[in-house]
Amino acid sequence: MGVGCSTDEGLDVSGNSLSSIPDVFISDCGKLNGLKKLNFSQNKLSGVLPNFTGFSSLVSLDLSMNYLTVNLDGLIGNFKVLEKLQLSRNHFVGPIPDELFNFQNLTLIDLSVNNISGVLSNSIGDLSKLNTLLLSSNNLSGEIPKSLSNIKTLTRLAANQNSFNGMIPSGISQFVLGLDLSFNKLVGTIPIDLLSPPKLDSSLNGSIPSASIGKLERLTYLELGSNSLSGEIPKELGNCVELALLDLSKGAGQNILSGSIPSGISNLRGLVSVNLQDNELNGSIPDSISNLEFLIELQLGKNCLSSRIPKMPSNLQISLDLSRNCFEGTIPETLGGLRALEVLDISNNKFQGLMTVIDASSSTPPTINTWSKKTSVTLVILIAVICIDLGVAIAITAILVVDSDTSLNSKLSLAVVISVVFDVATAMMILLTS
Repeated sequence: MGVGCSTDEGLDVSGNSLSSIPDVFISDCGKLNGLKKLNFSQNKLSGVLPNFTGFSSLVSLDLSMNYLTVNLDGLIGNFKVLEKLQLSRNHFVGPIPDELFNFQNLTLIDLSVNNISGVLSNSIGDLSKLNTLLLSSNNLSGEIPKSLSNIKTLTRLAANQNSFNGMIPSGISQFVLGLDLSFNKLVGTIPIDLLSPPKLDSSLNGSIPSASIGKLERLTYLELGSNSLSGEIPKELGNCVELALLDLSKGAGQNILSGSIPSGISNLRGLVSVNLQDNELNGSIPDSISNLEFLIELQLGKNCLSSRIPKMPSNLQISLDLSRNCFEGTIPETLGGLRALEVLDISNNKFQGLMTVIDASSSTPPTINTWSKKTSVTLVILIAVICIDLGVAIAITAILVVDSDTSLNSKLSLAVVISVVFDVATAMMILLTS
């Protein structure tokens, strides 16, 4: 059966398991003057895509959350009226093509969580209608273009987790309301305008509104750390399927969120970073957390979480912090499979038993014996009892076998000496064992 493109308004095939897009499909769609939206997000597209020729009426293109590895040059078509370009959470490589900056109607560009490299051209300042620019988690370098300060419509800029260097351009925050330049190589002084009173956020208090948060299905970043929030994390957060970053940590504020981590968090398949640090969360970590295949950072330290540690997402890279909780039992072997993980902190819990150490060069992991306190105490007592019994038995035997002509006092003295020798030996064994 042939595949065709017959819609004249929009096509949405997101959330499936499509692995490729036939050439004839793109060719047919490109000829439709009325086609405004294409959504192929959350599929299994990989390899090289056909060239997007035509599409003169396309307003929105969404290819996010796939496995595309092509150079961005191949995606630039005749997008004269394109407003939204969403290519996040793929494996795109190469530089950002200059042709992209010719699309003067762009309001949203999301290239986050890819392998895009090179410098960001100063021509980006020509996009006078740009509202949101997301470049997080790539390999971009060079200086942040000063021309960004000229875009009066730009309200959100996220360029964190790259290799940008140089100074932060002056005036970059005069219009921007949300700015994230963390984890780069920036130097110099912080621009005065970055600290101007209109840009400073007030501390939020109360609970997170469950009814409202559940309606934000297109929400990408939720950063509420360093506030004074209380109550539980609403289960409706699981409806925010586009969420990439979640920060509800205490930070420098007074957040004291309680209750359990909602199981619906596993619906947020695009999550890259989760920080729930330093709250009063309890219960267990949902088993389904292993489904978050794009997650590279998980911060759950300083809470009251308990039970066992479930299998973690295999792509964790930056940090896994489970410290200062109430986890029990043995340290799970699955933690050894997190080959790319840079920081693992499971300190200040209640682990005991055997700790498995994974050797990357061996298929059979060795084990290191880490005796718990209960095991050590039991062993010490057992050794002490055995040694004392053995000392008494030898002392009695010595009394019986000593020459009958020997006086009773001499026999008793010999028994005392033997007993003392074994008592000293017992004490030394206890010290060595503990």
